[in-house]
Amino acid sequence: MGINRRELERYPYLLGKKGICFAKIDETIGIKTVGSFTESGRHIEARLQPYGIQICDYSTLPLALFRGSELASSVSDLGVVSFSLFTSLCGIFHHPDMYASYFVNMSLSFFESNGYETKEWQDVWYPYSVNYARYIRARRKGLSEIESAEQTWSGRMARLNKFKPVGEGYPGYKQEDAVIFRFKRY
Repeated sequence: MGINRRELERYPYLLGKKGICFAKIDETIGIKTVGSFTESGRHIEARLQPYGIQICDYSTLPLALFRGSELASSVSDLGVVSFSLFTSLCGIFHHPDMYASYFVNMSLSFFESNGYETKEWQDVWYPYSVNYARYIRARRKGLSEIESAEQTWSGRMARLNKFKPVGEGYPGYKQEDAVIFRFKRY
């Protein structure tokens, strides 16, 4: 178990410049690893489980600009994958070591290598997120739920990973002031 070596090589890592060196992170499942594994010198915490990955930036001043940045993913026993990706400040300043699209690809590969079949992607878009703004803007222009979801970053990433949008909401679950959208593997 652990992160697929091929995916490690794909994650952006330029020695002395930017990226996360996953080779330095303890790949032992269930172990929390804390330290400077980024080339920008930021202090991160990483935790790997067969069903989830979490990477958080806990840098302090003068690197506090991106404190709280997070890359997280999880998969349920039913094969429903979800992500929590906070890598920029106001959509302007991007974390120099966190790359959401690479993380999504790496997570999906990681889950499959640990015996999980990812069948569905569930995403929650909150009012302060870029996905939420794009989705609401598209809906106001008259686009359908499906067409609007395809306009979001998550919609594009889902399509690239062979998921198609199926609709808003999730049976038995309601989130106030947020959009919950589902994508199914095709």
